Amino acid sequence: SWSEAAAYNGQTITVEGQVVDTYNSGKVVFLNFAEDFRNTFKVVIFPDSWPLFPTPPEEHYKNKIIQVTGQIQLYQNAPEIIVDHPDQINIVE
Repeated sequence: SWSEAAAYNGQTITVEGQVVDTYNSGKVVFLNFAEDFRNTFKVVIFPDSWPLFPTPPEEHYKNKIIQVTGQIQLYQNAPEIIVDHPDQINIVE
């Protein structure tokens, strides 16, 4: 579960949850799993990877249940996985 991701800091795992909100700052896309996105698990996608996705990731994954595989890293005390390729994300529903 996404809520347990912080316990696996530094490990490569698969995390599952529903994307409740997304945000594209122009420099990064965030897939958020909770309203309190600052302190909870998120998926991070940088612009170099955007062209690899069939549609903008912030639209494609919004409100969907996904599994994302990658290394858990803590950024400002919140766990995240940086996604470099769409193959790292699987839509469950």
